[in-house]
Amino acid sequence: MFKMLCLQFLYDLSDWEVEEQATFNLLDKWFLGLSAEERPPDHTTLCRFRARLGAEGFQTLSNDLVALVTNLKRLVKLILERTGPLRPAWAA
Repeated sequence: MFKMLCLQFLYDLSDWEVEEQATFNLLDKWFLGLSAEERPPDHTTLCRFRARLGAEGFQTLSNDLVALVTNLKRLVKLILERTGPLRPAWAA
């Protein structure tokens, strides 16, 4: 459920849109840990999950996600500054 909320936040999708995206996009299915034949949770399940978290819990989860992504971007930037861009071995 959390991963579906991440996709929804990342791509700015509605509950309906993230369900459709997770149904037909194989990369999203892989990210969610679903096989190609499995159906993702439907939009009402996402709505219930958010309601169960409550407004404060959902806000805390969102803030933690944004902080995690921000820190990850900083880490990748730092690594690339120190090592240079990644290139395949055959391109060297």
